[in-house]
Amino acid sequence: MLAALIAKAHSVEPFCFTGEKRLLCCTFHFFQKLLNVPLLSLKHTFLALRHVTLGNSSPLTKQNCKMKRPAFAAVFFLLLMVGVSLVHAQPAFEQRSLEEALNPDGTLKRGVQGSFKVEGYTMRTGKNGEPIFEPQTQHTASGAWDTQFGFPVPGVAGDVYVVAADGQGNVFVGGGFTSVGGVSANNVARFNTQTNTWSSLGTGSSNGVNGWVSALAVVGDEVFVGGSFTSAGGVSANYVARFNAQTNTWSTLGTGSSNGVDNWVSALAVVGNEVFVGGGFTSAGGIASTFIAHWNSGTSR
Repeated sequence: MLAALIAKAHSVEPFCFTGEKRLLCCTFHFFQKLLNVPLLSLKHTFLALRHVTLGNSSPLTKQNCKMKRPAFAAVFFLLLMVGVSLVHAQPAFEQRSLEEALNPDGTLKRGVQGSFKVEGYTMRTGKNGEPIFEPQTQHTASGAWDTQFGFPVPGVAGDVYVVAADGQGNVFVGGGFTSVGGVSANNVARFNTQTNTWSSLGTGSSNGVNGWVSALAVVGDEVFVGGSFTSAGGVSANYVARFNAQTNTWSTLGTGSSNGVDNWVSALAVVGNEVFVGGGFTSAGGIASTFIAHWNSGTSR
């Protein structure tokens, strides 16, 4: 009865066998359909089972089947249980995005566990030997937008007013924000297109400047920053300042309390060692200057 039901449910002809031989044949085809494995593999499996239940030299006769009926029943129900468990098995574990496991600097979060997809990331080791994962730089096709700009939190948490590049893989961004890509950065930051990572200009809580940035100019290792601020990297700087990317330090344009200009800066241009500054000011370095000024390493006028 059970063999007939199995055969009917799975469109398996019950052949002309009777008794245990019919049960074995139906079971054979039932599991072939259930497990979706090659017929030859299952044939070898059942030949091995026959060896176990009947002995290697025993033919599959009605008499032998009756003699080994308990063994046949045990094998059948064992295979039935295995098949049912495979059908109802949980689907393959789905890997999560590696982004979930990363800190803003690309290191793994403490205590993180699981299986994660690493496609699209490269790994390097930090100064202490810890693994650091970085997204591979995306090369978008012409006419397409690149949606990835930093990780694990892409982009800038605030307004961006100006962008400048140094031609060496660094993009400097200025505006009104306090973090970029999950990294703390005050109103100005640097994005490296080779490693796809953000960094602040300066260190600690006094990195960047204390007001919005609306002008940037880059020459070699020096980044000139203008806007509406009075402090840069903890140094008193009036509306315009200079950052050295090599030493990671800030400095003023001019000296003393009259450094810089007396009001906001909206434009910057650099020619060699000379810096041209435009904005809403009337004094530059203590010298009357209506809305535009010129600064170099020796003079300000």
